[in-house]
Amino acid sequence: MRRILTMIVNFRCFRRQFLASVIISLLFLSSIAYSQLRHHTSGEVDLQIFGGGYFSYEWNIPNQTFRYPNGWHLRDNQAFYSVWAMTDYDIILDDQGSLGTNGIWPGHTQENNNKNLFIRKVYRYKPPSVIVDGVLLTPYFEDEVDPDLPSDQMIEIEYVMNGEVGQGYPGLAINQKSYSYVNENHSQYVIYDVNYKYTQQSGLDPTQYMPDNPLDAWLGILHGFQPCKWGAMNLNMYGYFGGWDEQDDIATHMIVPSQHSSTRNELVISYAYDGDSPAYNGDDMGDPHPNTGEFLSPQYVGFAFLHTDQSATDTSDDPTNPYTIGVNQMDELWYDDNEWAITYFNTGIYYENNEILPYLPCNWQATKQYHFEKDDDVHIIYALGAASALTIEEAKAQGAEWKAGNMSDAEKNALLAQGADSLASVLDKAAWAYERDLRVPAPPPSPDIEVTSGPDEILIEWSDVSDVPDPLTGAMDFAGYRVYRAIGQRDTSYTMVYEGTDLSFVDENVTRGVAFYYYVTAFDDGSQNTDGLNPGQSLESSHFLNRMSTSAVAFKPGATTANKVLVVPNPYDKSGQAVNFPGEPNKILFVNLPPICTIRIYTVNGKLIKVIEHTSGSGDESWDLITAFNQFVASGVYIFRIDDAKTWGAKPLESSHGKFIVIR
Repeated sequence: MRRILTMIVNFRCFRRQFLASVIISLLFLSSIAYSQLRHHTSGEVDLQIFGGGYFSYEWNIPNQTFRYPNGWHLRDNQAFYSVWAMTDYDIILDDQGSLGTNGIWPGHTQENNNKNLFIRKVYRYKPPSVIVDGVLLTPYFEDEVDPDLPSDQMIEIEYVMNGEVGQGYPGLAINQKSYSYVNENHSQYVIYDVNYKYTQQSGLDPTQYMPDNPLDAWLGILHGFQPCKWGAMNLNMYGYFGGWDEQDDIATHMIVPSQHSSTRNELVISYAYDGDSPAYNGDDMGDPHPNTGEFLSPQYVGFAFLHTDQSATDTSDDPTNPYTIGVNQMDELWYDDNEWAITYFNTGIYYENNEILPYLPCNWQATKQYHFEKDDDVHIIYALGAASALTIEEAKAQGAEWKAGNMSDAEKNALLAQGADSLASVLDKAAWAYERDLRVPAPPPSPDIEVTSGPDEILIEWSDVSDVPDPLTGAMDFAGYRVYRAIGQRDTSYTMVYEGTDLSFVDENVTRGVAFYYYVTAFDDGSQNTDGLNPGQSLESSHFLNRMSTSAVAFKPGATTANKVLVVPNPYDKSGQAVNFPGEPNKILFVNLPPICTIRIYTVNGKLIKVIEHTSGSGDESWDLITAFNQFVASGVYIFRIDDAKTWGAKPLESSHGKFIVIR
């Protein structure tokens, strides 16, 4: 193992302490929200679960409520989710009198009056820690670990369903468990087990109970899909950050044969995809990037019932559910006095929709009517999944072909439409997992990692998980580790740079000043994967759990003089991608610096615009070209001055100066 010089480690202490204080502050702030929020994070789908059983994000905030593919910024595909129930709305009375005009109860109201009873997350393995240059990046672990968990992660919430103000409440308490997987054959879906229990509790105050009357109710699941936010933002259709791409999403359904369900010959899949916007000049299905042609929204997202109880007293599957399905705009859900549900929920019709709805289409599926006596309960088990016919890299390459005129609009749309078949395959795999009591072949755990920036190299070390047996069979099947690397930014493609059984790797193929990101996986020999979808397949741990959120940057130790300082690149040309830093387009680097100094930057007229205190001890210091006035520098000639220069031993050095050019 390569040992980094003690002096180098010491002169990075200031940077570590500063970063640690910032991260502790961020973790404190995030812990406030964490009490009501958990994430499924280990697979290709990154899904938020909210304590009240629903979510609805603000369109000007970059939330990641249902991200696919995981690891890529703003690939969000969902704006809304809720659990519903509709009663005969003349049965239930409370101390406020009758229900009024309707009996539809969402899993929330806009005022969020749901009474959350608890939320918890359980892991099969404790999540790995990530340390970069001495700073712990992973938050304090406050969840649970259960080695007998059937999936890799499980999130459980419980809340009491409410109703609109002035109406009665259905008295239904919801317990929802959701399960996700690392196994690459099962990482694109999450399985929900939603239990409706008639506790007769009040939605406003769970300590209060309604009169002991029976309940008859239709039950429903609703998802407001929006594939995908990245496409909407890049097309800038609305001129503000985070706009919903709501003018061209098509929400519909398909009925496909199931290869894996023992009780359902077919899966009824409600899904959505990006269509051709009427506001766009030309065919924009898949949201091609205006300049590169990259298909920014190739995702197909949807859900399907896997099991619904026959009744509160018969837990066998009722394959006649969903009884009714449809699509409505979000404004119909809230602003039309719920007429949509009263009109459609109990009809037994599968309503068709193949048109663009102008305001956030919401897919819903509803069951037949269930009868509840006090403390009766009913389960709906369904899978939520995401797929695409193209990887990110393929979406870039095929989009470039379309942009160049080598692919017609019809060929483009046919290629993207293969995502529907991919989604059907994903959700049928969820049916396979459900048939196995949610237990699928599993890989080894993700190791802890520690990454240290060094002089012209980066050291990656990880913990030993070779002695962890297979979680399902108990046999030893460990085979090795892999190290993956990205350059310039973390949400980009990663390349494997090491495979073997060592516990460290020194990356010498680095460029000083360039940001590098890493993660480490463990893989097995496939010997215990005897009855999976691909028997004998080697399985690999999560590609996301120990992925770095901040970069490591190789450097050169500080110089013994201050008169050889240079700026790279010089001149800086915003359009010069070949010589600029990858993934960091607004960056220059001061090199050959002394270990300690003050860098002052002036305009050619002598106006001071930026002061940088260089205290790390290295020979490099970057600048993002933003002045002390929070503005990007304009094109021109700039003067830098190196003052208060010292060696690491505090010996004073002479000042120096130089110049560089910015071209925008």
